[in-house]
Amino acid sequence: MKDRLTAQKLLLDLKKVLNLSHDVSPELANTILDYAHYWPKVASNGPGTVVSAREEDELNSAEVLLLTPTMEELMGPGDFTIREVRFKLESHDQGWATFGDSPSRYLPSWTWFEAVIIRDPRHNASSPETDAFVKEALAKSRRGREDKSSVTTVRNPHASAGLGEDTWDIQRKVRASEVFVSHEVRFKEDNEDVASGRTPGRVGNDDMTGAGSGDGFIGALEKGDRIAVVARAK
Repeated sequence: MKDRLTAQKLLLDLKKVLNLSHDVSPELANTILDYAHYWPKVASNGPGTVVSAREEDELNSAEVLLLTPTMEELMGPGDFTIREVRFKLESHDQGWATFGDSPSRYLPSWTWFEAVIIRDPRHNASSPETDAFVKEALAKSRRGREDKSSVTTVRNPHASAGLGEDTWDIQRKVRASEVFVSHEVRFKEDNEDVASGRTPGRVGNDDMTGAGSGDGFIGALEKGDRIAVVARAK
C-alpha cells in the first residue's frame, strides 16, 4: 500500500511539473517508474557462519547460507517481473596466504559466494525438514561428493558443462584478510547484446572487484524457483 501511494504521488508531481492537462497514461507511468527503478522490494536474510576448507572435505567446503522461499511466495500471486536481485554480504578471508603480491586484492582468493537456482517442485514448500535436505544436497554437490545433486537446479546458460555449471559467482573475498568487508552485488537483466546471443555472457568474477556479472541469472528465474546463496572455501 505504501509503495502504491508513493508511486501515485510521484506521478501527480510529474503531472504538475510537466503542466499536463490529463493524467499520465498507464504505459507511460510504468515506463517512468521502471526507468527510476521504483520497484516493489522483498528481502530474505541469512545468519552468519564460519566456512573453512576442511580436511574431511578434501579442502573443498560449501555451506548454504540462505535459501529463499519460491519467487511466487516472496512476491505474492499474480504476474510479476523480476528486474534485479541484490546480494549484501559481509565476510572475510582466512587471513593468511602463501603467495606473494598480486595486482588485485581479490586475486587469487579461494573463498567466495555463489548463487544457485533451485527448480524442483518436490522441494517448493519451505519447512525445516525440506530446507535442511535441500541445503545438505546442495552442499554435497558443491563439494563434489555427488556426481549429480539430488535436488534439481537450473543450469547457467553461459557456464561450461560439468561441476559448477549450475552456479553464478556472486563475490570473491578480499584475499588474506581478517577484516570484515561489506560487498553489495546486483544481478540485473541481461543487456540486449547478451540476451540476443550477439555477445557471450560472462562467468566467474571480475579480477579487480571480485564481483560476478550475474549474466543469465535474472532471465533464468521463474515463479516456482528458489535461490540459494552458498559460501565456498578451497
